[in-house]
Amino acid sequence: MEGWINPSVANQPQRQEEKQASQPKPPVNQAENEIALTIQGQRTVQDIVDKATELFRRLQGVKLGSGDVTMRQTQAQNKEIKEHLNALKALFAKLRILYNETKRRVNVPAGESFEDLIPFKDQDKGVAMEVVNENDPLAKEHQALQQTLKKKNEQVQELMEAMRTMIWDINTMIALKPS
Repeated sequence: MEGWINPSVANQPQRQEEKQASQPKPPVNQAENEIALTIQGQRTVQDIVDKATELFRRLQGVKLGSGDVTMRQTQAQNKEIKEHLNALKALFAKLRILYNETKRRVNVPAGESFEDLIPFKDQDKGVAMEVVNENDPLAKEHQALQQTLKKKNEQVQELMEAMRTMIWDINTMIALKPS
């Protein structure tokens, strides 16, 4: 009888660990800024990809219904797969918390959705993500400098167009000039 263990007592520490793993983590420390949240989110996504890849590798290695697989091997494989699934579940919960915290902290400009601010790999990189306070003197100076830059770019484009026209005219005169 010494070797006999009550299954409900033996599984209690494991169940408590599963409950702790499945419960969402407490909100991220308020001192961290949005960039740190983004980096944490990237790491969490990478962890999810790694865990999912490992899970699929394990699923590929599972031998179903063959006569040489014992009941203990099957149970061990099932346990490993359940552990990976629980880890994935915990990582997705962490990612949801990070997403909600980031969404709460970032001010989304009117007329745009939060998802529009997320850059994707294949998306045009010319779109800049800006989160500024309109009353901030630096924001005002930044806006003024951007307007000045826009005007200068327009002037440069006009000069380039004038140069193209002059070069075209010169080439035309050279081509029409009798030799």
